[in-house]
Amino acid sequence: MSPRVRTVGGATLDVVESCLYLWLFDTNTKHYCRVPRGTRIEYVSAPEGWEPYHSYEVNAEHGTFLVLLNAEGTRRQSATWHAEDCECLDGRLLTAT
Repeated sequence: MSPRVRTVGGATLDVVESCLYLWLFDTNTKHYCRVPRGTRIEYVSAPEGWEPYHSYEVNAEHGTFLVLLNAEGTRRQSATWHAEDCECLDGRLLTAT
């Protein structure tokens, strides 16, 4: 499992899909946002409303990822990667491409 890379409005974004959200990471500006799955990425405005992050880590073995919001790692968010065999939403991918 690895992020998909998409170019939107001149920005290169890493896109990670969890069961509920699309997580968009602008690795150049170190900002991210979450939008509901099914949202067309082309309609997400950046960087208004985006939050800064320090780094994010993917654990492919466990199908999870972790977003560190500060350098100390005391503020963080994590989620489970959505996969085609995922039992949520009957395993249907809802992301518009």
